[in-house]
Amino acid sequence: MADCGTSFLGDGWAFADRTAEELAGGVCWWLSSRSSSPGTWAAYCADLGVPYVLAAHERGGAVAEAVRREYGVTVPVYEPSRRNATWHTAFLPWLARHGVSDPWGPDVCRVVGTWGRELAGLGGWGDHVWSTDADRAKPLSSAFVRRRTSSVQSYYRFHYGMNWCACSPADIWTPKAAGIPAAPAFRDAADELDRDDLARVQLAADEHDGVPGDRELSSAVVAVLIATACRSIEISRFDVTDYHRSARRGPLLRLHTKGRDERWVELDAATADRIDRWVAWRPDLDSFGASADGR
Repeated sequence: MADCGTSFLGDGWAFADRTAEELAGGVCWWLSSRSSSPGTWAAYCADLGVPYVLAAHERGGAVAEAVRREYGVTVPVYEPSRRNATWHTAFLPWLARHGVSDPWGPDVCRVVGTWGRELAGLGGWGDHVWSTDADRAKPLSSAFVRRRTSSVQSYYRFHYGMNWCACSPADIWTPKAAGIPAAPAFRDAADELDRDDLARVQLAADEHDGVPGDRELSSAVVAVLIATACRSIEISRFDVTDYHRSARRGPLLRLHTKGRDERWVELDAATADRIDRWVAWRPDLDSFGASADGR
């Protein structure tokens, strides 16, 4: 085992290098069958703990590149840091640290209840502090527990359906067993922003002070978020070619949605004007003329 793994995995690490390689390949096959979003891939990998498994592998980076070429899925490789202090709750490293060398064998279903109770903050740590996290005292939220459990359940259901593992942990432990309520069907009205709240946010963005271009960018971003209700990741994917001033239908914006799908949405005049000001300000587009239409 490479020295790089001993600093955070300890002596209890039980996965052989070949097992780590098979895990990475199996995860990529599973992810490629259910999603095409890199953000979704990364979230599922983190919940399972694949980045840490590969970081402890002597050739973890090479393994990740090999499975990317074969399946088209990018698997992150990184060691734990202060920003991901909940890595101990990721299922695969937890199995390896507890001596389960076969992540597809019957021992998985024997210990999944223990993992679930620790994840939910029960067992020996009633304050929800993970036993090896000396610096983290913040309880794990119910949403976090549900999401992490859901990732593990989905992974094993897929492999169990393909007859690749001995059992499906989803049939043995669920967050409900630890008293964690299901996600509410609807949000509390008090958590929602009303029209006045949105207007105040937009006004603050329109009057934002900072370096040149900050006001134009902030104003346009907030306006698009309000007008389209798109995700923050969709904002980061925008390009000037996604904004069209159609003479027939009016201003249009192309959204790159989850799963790499696309859809066009119509914009109101006020939102389009704010985008126009941002496009007209951008110095990198000077060669295309001064007007927003030209750019």
